[in-house]
This record gives sequence, C-alpha cells and structure tokens, in this order.
Amino acid sequence: EIFGLLWPEVARGLRLPPDARARSWRVVVERRATPLQDPGFESRRPGMATGAANLLLAGDWVQPGLPCTIEAAIASGAAAAGEALARASKTRE
Repeated sequence: EIFGLLWPEVARGLRLPPDARARSWRVVVERRATPLQDPGFESRRPGMATGAANLLLAGDWVQPGLPCTIEAAIASGAAAAGEALARASKTRE
C-alpha cells in the first residue's frame, strides 16, 4: 500500500514523533493526469523564461525535456530555482 510506504517519510519530513499517525488520508489515482504527447507537443510547451526579468515558469508543462509527470515538475522547479539564484547573484555583483 502506497500510504504505508510514504507516511514514514512524510512524518520524518514534518518532524513528527515516530509513533505519529495520520487521522485520515486518501490516495488519488488520476488516469487523465498525463496529456497526450504527440510529436508536436514538445514544441508547444513554453520554456522557463518569460518577458519579465523577475518571473520564471515552472511546472510539468514547462519544457524540462521530460513527459508531463511529477518528475518533470520537480526538474522544472529545480531548474527555475537555480536560474533565479543565478540571476540574483548577478544582480549583486
């Protein structure tokens, strides 16, 4: 069961006592979560850059080089955070 595998990680991340239990929980499976990714799909996805110097896009729908999945969202967020830090350090120089 996925909850049983994930809960110890969640509890540790939230610094809960080892015997902490969730009062309620639900696992949602969404079969339509990943859009159809035909050959032209990638070219329609935006990159992280925008016309604003202080705004970057992140998410599974941004071009991370991966299909629209949670892994893509994480990679996109990490890339955007890295770019934001790089831009911030340049403005301080």
